[in-house]
Amino acid sequence: MIRILIVEDSTTTRQFLSSLLRTDPEVQVVGEAKNGLEAVEQTKALRPDVVAMDIDMPVMNGFEAAKRIMSETPTPIVIISNSLNVREVQVALQALKAGALTVLAKPNGSTTPENELECSSFVSTLKIMSQVKVVGHWPDLSREKGQPGSQRAPRTLPNGKKAKVVAIVASTGGTVALNRIFSELPGNFPVPILVVQHMAAGFMSGCATWLDVNSSLRVKVGEEGETLAPGTVYLAQDNLHMGVNGQDMIQYSSADPIENFRPSGTFLFESAAKA
Repeated sequence: MIRILIVEDSTTTRQFLSSLLRTDPEVQVVGEAKNGLEAVEQTKALRPDVVAMDIDMPVMNGFEAAKRIMSETPTPIVIISNSLNVREVQVALQALKAGALTVLAKPNGSTTPENELECSSFVSTLKIMSQVKVVGHWPDLSREKGQPGSQRAPRTLPNGKKAKVVAIVASTGGTVALNRIFSELPGNFPVPILVVQHMAAGFMSGCATWLDVNSSLRVKVGEEGETLAPGTVYLAQDNLHMGVNGQDMIQYSSADPIENFRPSGTFLFESAAKA
């Protein structure tokens, strides 16, 4: 049985999420909290397998609560949000840096086939995240833009040629790893970087802004037909495959998902290799 703590300041949303999770026989909702401080206290008392936590709450927001939980009672945390404004997305991503595992969009109560799929994905993701082994930490959040770590000269490929592009794929929760990588690279990195990051729809713009603030590189969502430039990170748009053509320009495709993913890392890698 997977034990879940729900943290949400809206009573209506809290009740909906609780009833949704209880439809799964493998899930037990062990507690409900209406702010971050209650989340910290109930995590200590109840020891849930995973915490599903809103970000914008009174008394203590999800970012501060995530820091407290990960330093005092390390527990898998999934941030849930129905707001796509850049500020809230940035706070949600700061919570990932503090130790939360991923960000999920809150499902609504509509009965459309799309929402039923979203609800199913919401429950299954919480179940998967409950199995992640986490350790306590108080991360260093002080690194500022323009303060990269060690700088190394670009390496050559096995055939002696220099790389023309770097392609990176990150699955759910990978934004923290991307932040670490980009914060360590110099602003004059000699090639462009293409990234497919699996993330709930609507969060990519805020993710790009957050990564940009924490890096000397320029980080943005890539545009169709955009010419690639060195020292720039291009994140794939929502629900489109991102590739690159022989003229060093971004190309998007609405082709079928590959192994249930669009954008797909496989599509990006194969496109970059051909180009």
